[in-house]
Amino acid sequence: MSYKFISNFKQCSDEQKVQLESLIRERFKNKSIDKIIEIGSCAGFITLALSGLSKKVIAMDRDYFISPSLPEHLSLNHIKNVDYCKTNDYFGSIENHMKEKVDAIVFYDKSFFNIEELENFVKLKQTSDVVIFYLGDEEDKFFYKIVKLPKEDKNKDKIKNNIKKVIKKETINDNEIENEAPEV
Repeated sequence: MSYKFISNFKQCSDEQKVQLESLIRERFKNKSIDKIIEIGSCAGFITLALSGLSKKVIAMDRDYFISPSLPEHLSLNHIKNVDYCKTNDYFGSIENHMKEKVDAIVFYDKSFFNIEELENFVKLKQTSDVVIFYLGDEEDKFFYKIVKLPKEDKNKDKIKNNIKKVIKKETINDNEIENEAPEV
């Protein structure tokens, strides 16, 4: 689909945008995409394309002035499935939006953090498999990594109970030490 984009500010080339769209379509072939988080949306060059691929897009960027802005581009194209999130705390915002299922994250500005940091963060917060699309260093094209949701461990409840016992024991021991300590 063609979108009206009236800014000179683009995060990547037209060819890279087309390559990203193709990569997303290929990866999610015959599957519906419910939610994509985009990190570093700027004026919305990539956001507009993502809005046609996903039921919902969470577009995140720092709070700074760009004209025409992402909200202006969304309005110009009558796009209603994008939520714009101004943030200086990307990990906090990502965590907030990952409380519900996220299918993909699109990331292309390595000045925020690197792909390994993002991947490790997703592993801690994910509720489903997540595909991270990112702009590669050397070849200047998009790649993806699949971050699988860990399978349920058969001993998970047993481990949780043991951890609770250890925490309770440490709390009891800490209280005993506090009670025995002389007042200053």
